[in-house]
Formats: sequence, structure tokens, C-alpha cells
Amino acid sequence: MSTGGARHRGNTLHQAFPDRRVNKVNPRREFFYATPEEVLDVLRQHVGEVLSYTAEPEAEEYRISIGRKDASF
Repeated sequence: MSTGGARHRGNTLHQAFPDRRVNKVNPRREFFYATPEEVLDVLRQHVGEVLSYTAEPEAEEYRISIGRKDASF
């Protein structure tokens, strides 16, 4: 999935999850209570192939930090 047509994809998500908005005041904010899998399903149904998706990011520094909770800089 390329970045072209991002507005269309945003509208697709707004239509798919209208009752699951995080921000009920500003309808242009694109935050929803949805799992990544639910979002991927909607995108695949309405937009087509998703070129890449990383379910588990590398986050090397985060994972090292988890092991050092009591350490300071």
C-alpha cells in the first residue's frame, strides 16, 4: 500500500469505526479503539493489498530499557 490516497484511507477508517472514535469532539482526529488486525482487515477490503506491515517492531532500545528499569542515565 503506497502513501497515495491517504485521505481516502482515512475516510474508509472513519466509516468503518464511527462508534469507536477516541476523540468524540474533533471528528478529524484519526484515533480509534481498534486492533491493528481490524484496521488491516478494513484496509484490505476497501483499498487492496497492504505492501508491508510489521506486527512486532524491532524497538531494540525499548527492549534493552525494559531490562534496566532501575537504572538511570
